[in-house]
Amino acid sequence: MIKKKILVLAIFMLSVFSLSACNDGFYHGTEVTTDINKTQLYIGNYDGGLGHAWLETVIDAFEIEYPEVQVIINNEKDLYSDANLLTNMKNYNNDIYFLNGITYSNFVAQDLLADITDVVTGTITNEDESILDKMNPNLAEYYETEDNKFFAVPFFDSIFGLVYDVDLFEEEGFYFNTDGNMIAFDEGNTTLSSGPNGIEGDYDDGLPATYSEWETLTSNMKLFGVSPYIWTGYYDYYRMRYLTSIWADYEGKENFDLNFTFSGDYQFPEDSSSTTIDITNAYRLQEQPGKLYALNFAEDIIKGGLYTPNSFDTVNTHTMAQQEFLLSAVTSNRIGMIVEGGWWENEARSFFDTMAKNYGEEYGFGQRRFGFMPVPKADDGSSSSRTTLVSSTGNSVVVISKTTANLEIAKDFVEFVHRDESLRTFSRMTGSIRPYDYDLQEEDLNDMSYYAKNMFEIYSNENTDISYISLYYHDAFVEKRAFLGTNFWWQTNIDGNYYTDPFYELSQNSSLTAVMYFQGLQDNYTKSRWDTQMSEYYND
Repeated sequence: MIKKKILVLAIFMLSVFSLSACNDGFYHGTEVTTDINKTQLYIGNYDGGLGHAWLETVIDAFEIEYPEVQVIINNEKDLYSDANLLTNMKNYNNDIYFLNGITYSNFVAQDLLADITDVVTGTITNEDESILDKMNPNLAEYYETEDNKFFAVPFFDSIFGLVYDVDLFEEEGFYFNTDGNMIAFDEGNTTLSSGPNGIEGDYDDGLPATYSEWETLTSNMKLFGVSPYIWTGYYDYYRMRYLTSIWADYEGKENFDLNFTFSGDYQFPEDSSSTTIDITNAYRLQEQPGKLYALNFAEDIIKGGLYTPNSFDTVNTHTMAQQEFLLSAVTSNRIGMIVEGGWWENEARSFFDTMAKNYGEEYGFGQRRFGFMPVPKADDGSSSSRTTLVSSTGNSVVVISKTTANLEIAKDFVEFVHRDESLRTFSRMTGSIRPYDYDLQEEDLNDMSYYAKNMFEIYSNENTDISYISLYYHDAFVEKRAFLGTNFWWQTNIDGNYYTDPFYELSQNSSLTAVMYFQGLQDNYTKSRWDTQMSEYYND
């Protein structure tokens, strides 16, 4: 088999020659060994937290089945951003892309993507289902155009929220027992409670089931000298996504998704009947009590001092926060939980290796145990009974370039990467999930970390719903991004001052409360302001 070269593309090279020059055999001084007796298939891979090792493994298997094809990966990040790729895709030589996120409608409108309907709907080789059959139904509906075509399929799924240190929780007895007490103070009963979802024997047993239990947990963590929270100060959207995950779980998928579809019925707490939500009155969704529920968490976290000092440091990147979280196990400043996405453990893999070298193998990748902490339910029972998780990667996609000269081979690879074995390879090697119906085998689970298995169990649980916060169901979300988008989530108007980050503002203003911020959301999105911005869409 011809050895594959991983191509690192530098942005400044675009000023020297376009990416179509790949057949010259060089990129930034790196020689590419091409086999003139084979057809080259080029893959543009967004080389972020998922890396590329999993893709190399799938390619190895593909080249055995298709010996006449040589697959070459172009690993990049900035070149494959939404805006840059929309502008420059026609100039690049890649046949296939694995992308972190794009605005799908823009790429379809500019005719940049190949029609892959036949490979999406056709039966997969040696299986009895199609890619479409396996696909998450919400994403299948989203990526099917009005004329029943597919120009993309979803790439990966990653839920966003709170990750906790399982080893720490066990060591200190931070779990709750069936009497509703923390085991640290009630060692006579070590049987774990059923957790937020109320189901015994699954992933959330022993975790705080209610807001009150969460308050008990975090106050006692401080009593034990443990900082409950850490997050990146560099990327404020991590904090806002965490709040959004609390809001979503309180409301439940159907009610929460109204904020992205502007279509459905909702009964507001003060109303005696349901209101039909559409583009003309969606501003009223700012009244959803799930937002106040999330803001109460934010207020208690800030005013209770439940976070590390670096959490608002604007030079504290996500990787720095990960490292501080992991290092706390060998320092006197132990940290219990980190605000992160599902990809974080794989992203921190190299630092795990560093810790193993410096402190022992027990600190290496896959040796320590971490888990995802679902949102505790409201004490009064007003939260949705199901577990609703938010994914920020619904717009991550696999596409074929419209300019490819090897369309059929590219389709063969798209089909291959969606076979069960390839899907399993992805989860086994990255610890993340692809939004398709597939099962992991015992040998897969044996190779996965505790965290990776935990994530797959949560995602596959029948009580779990996934809401996608990065999908645009209406043109207004694309054309009015400054008005909608993340502003529609958390932008508030308090006495004529506009704020978008509840955590930060609460940390800066001791007199600010969750109730005040919540009212400001409604004062910001008034009917008159909404009509001014959105009336052009009312007759669509």
